[in-house]
Amino acid sequence: DNGWWSQEMLIGTHTNDLEPNFAQHLRLDIPEKKSDKTKFSISQRVFHEGEVNRARYMPLDPSVFATKTATGDVLVFDRKVNHSQEVCDPLLKLKGHRMEGYGLAWCHHESKKNHLLSAGFDQLICHWDIGMAPNQDKELEPLQVYRGHTSCVEDVSWNATNDCIFASVADDKKLMIWDTRSPGQPVQSVQAHTADINSVAFHPKRDWMLATGSSDKTIGLFDIRKIDDKLYSFESHEGEVSQVAWSPHEDPILASAASDRKIIVWDLREIGKEQTPDDAEDGPPEVLFVHSGHTAKINDFSWNPEEPWVISSCAEDNVVQIWKM
Repeated sequence: DNGWWSQEMLIGTHTNDLEPNFAQHLRLDIPEKKSDKTKFSISQRVFHEGEVNRARYMPLDPSVFATKTATGDVLVFDRKVNHSQEVCDPLLKLKGHRMEGYGLAWCHHESKKNHLLSAGFDQLICHWDIGMAPNQDKELEPLQVYRGHTSCVEDVSWNATNDCIFASVADDKKLMIWDTRSPGQPVQSVQAHTADINSVAFHPKRDWMLATGSSDKTIGLFDIRKIDDKLYSFESHEGEVSQVAWSPHEDPILASAASDRKIIVWDLREIGKEQTPDDAEDGPPEVLFVHSGHTAKINDFSWNPEEPWVISSCAEDNVVQIWKM
């Protein structure tokens, strides 16, 4: 309204425990005119036990969010509850991990909206239903624990159409597909890269397609119906790929972040297109856009769920950027 639109962003602090840590909601007032500046304000903050490794809100109820702690516990908060700014008092403390990690994924299916997956450096994947009753200390044990990886599990991703299927990736270079109905072992497993795999993302519409990001500086594209044959390898980053995420608006668009401090946006429609020698110097044809605005390592990024072609990203120097292609 009045030439501005408002949105909120969930962020977590990483103070090396020199100061208190918080999970915070930022209110953003974004101008429609480029001449005006975006206004930031903290709309809510909750005291957090140690550093926030990752924070993710529940897709079907954004007032609920989960955080990964440095101890391995996963904490669940609800913005509708007046959480303390002095002590950490989550709604729930999800137990099961013996070590920390970063992978955290809410199920986006209505049938399992309370279900949360977490990846740990203890080689475990923990799965909770936060609708279950906790103990008197507000602690909840996992619904299931998945064991299959032989090194740190880095990330997890739910399938877009099947609420029983998810993918995981780890430092053992393996991509695994799991079915929650038979949790004893993965239904598929493949060595997907030549180094640690740091991120995995199922496509939001094509349920057979997923992307992986690896320390070998490449992004892998896979069809889980023929998982042994990588569809494609995206190569343009000059550092370890830490994260991949599909655009929620544009079907063939994928973004990736790496330790080269860049976020690259890729267009799958351009794979294999012929290039002039001049164009080839700028990278392969599928490179649509390169964001080089960060001067420190990128910790996390997210597509804007409402506005196409808008991404927010944050880096180790505590800088948050919002940018549009």
